[in-house]
Amino acid sequence: MNPQSMLRQYWLRCSIHKKLAVFISVMSIIIVLAIAFDILVVKILVNDFGQIWENNSRALAFVNAVKDENEAFHEYMKYQNEATNTALIHAMEETKVSVNGLELSYEDVGNREYAQIWSIKNIYDTYCTKRDIMMQMTDDNVTYVPTLYEVYEILGYLSEYGDRLLDYTIEDSNEKYHRIVPTMILIPVVVIIINVVLMLILLYLANVLAQTLIAPIYQLSNAARKIADNEKVEKIVIENQDEMGDLVQVFNEMKDATEEKFLAMEEARIAQVKLHSEAMERLELEKRLENAKLELLTNQINPHFLFNTLNVIAGMANLEDAKDTEMMTRALSAIFRYNLKNAGATVLLRQELKIVMDYMYLQQMRFSDRVKYSWDCRVNADEVVIPSHILQPLVENSVIHGITAKEDGGKVKLRVYRRGDDLRIHIIDSGVGMSKTEVENLRNSLQQEEESGIGLGNVYKRLKAIYHRECLFLASKKGMGTIVTLEIPWEKLKEQECTKS
Repeated sequence: MNPQSMLRQYWLRCSIHKKLAVFISVMSIIIVLAIAFDILVVKILVNDFGQIWENNSRALAFVNAVKDENEAFHEYMKYQNEATNTALIHAMEETKVSVNGLELSYEDVGNREYAQIWSIKNIYDTYCTKRDIMMQMTDDNVTYVPTLYEVYEILGYLSEYGDRLLDYTIEDSNEKYHRIVPTMILIPVVVIIINVVLMLILLYLANVLAQTLIAPIYQLSNAARKIADNEKVEKIVIENQDEMGDLVQVFNEMKDATEEKFLAMEEARIAQVKLHSEAMERLELEKRLENAKLELLTNQINPHFLFNTLNVIAGMANLEDAKDTEMMTRALSAIFRYNLKNAGATVLLRQELKIVMDYMYLQQMRFSDRVKYSWDCRVNADEVVIPSHILQPLVENSVIHGITAKEDGGKVKLRVYRRGDDLRIHIIDSGVGMSKTEVENLRNSLQQEEESGIGLGNVYKRLKAIYHRECLFLASKKGMGTIVTLEIPWEKLKEQECTKS
């Protein structure tokens, strides 16, 4: 067996984990090699070209600094004032910095540059000494003129050395640049060759990985899709001896078992067709029985049955985590229970407010943002008692006739407070409202005990029968809304017997 075949057999036996590890390792090596080569190229650019640029910059900086100091010194000697003195000091600092910046090293500069820099540094120290002495002299000193010419002469030497240093540096830089250029021309070719080789290696590994991993998965996917469509599927054969090979073997076994099951199902279907007539007759009898049971259950429905059923539905909604359904069902259940237990009784104000809140919750779930509700109770709702079933009908009347009749909906607000000997309750809505004529007609129908709506008329009659006075008042404006006000005697509330739920 040749090495290539041995390598292929080893690869087929490797686990998927090892295959991926090899692929990732090769990719990592390729990336590291590419990064290393890039670093090498950058190093060449930075070290060589950077050194050339730095040497030229230092020489040019020195030449410019000496030139500036020469001009500043001349100006100072002509006009010894504060401005020329400041300019000279600044030029001296620049020259000092440029001299200190000159490299004195065989490794970084050539022999000629080294000799010039050494000469510059030596003569610069002499120049500084002479210059400082000259600046301390007065023009009546006998050595003033000779010293001045000596300083000018040294400055000339510095300029000459600087120009020579710049020429040498440029010449050496050009020589070094021409040495580097062939290398830099070769670098792109080498980069392209290396990248092509690395890319071919990566593509080869990706192809091998695809043939031994992706292709079997694709075969399994197609076979599974055909089985789902009840098509005949041939046995899948792959060379893998890893987890993928085990998976294909298990899939083939499952396919055979599924085909056997399909045969059994087909036989069962044929048997079911033979029994279809009998099954249809039995189904008809069962349907009649279910209809009879449904009719019986319908006849059994009453308020107590609805209340209990709603509680069961709420419990199931809780188990199924249907929060909104649970809350709506419990709210409706609370209204049923309240109607069953408190018919004709007096109740705590808190109970009436609770039923209104349950009712408004159902309406808000039904109409969403079209119906809004708020309440403001400024008395102790656990101590005050009022007749039962007087608030919810009025709120319902506001929602049905006021809010829902308005295209963009509106808000219902309930206010409860004490004024003098009365408990005042306002039901305020921002609905369609009524005209003055409509309000007057409604008031007349209430006073004449005519039909004026189940909610409003019922509450009006009950309150008048209990307290023997007018307790319900109306105010409305077309397009603005309606206010229903209840005024219930406070002392009468304390004398009543309250039914608590």
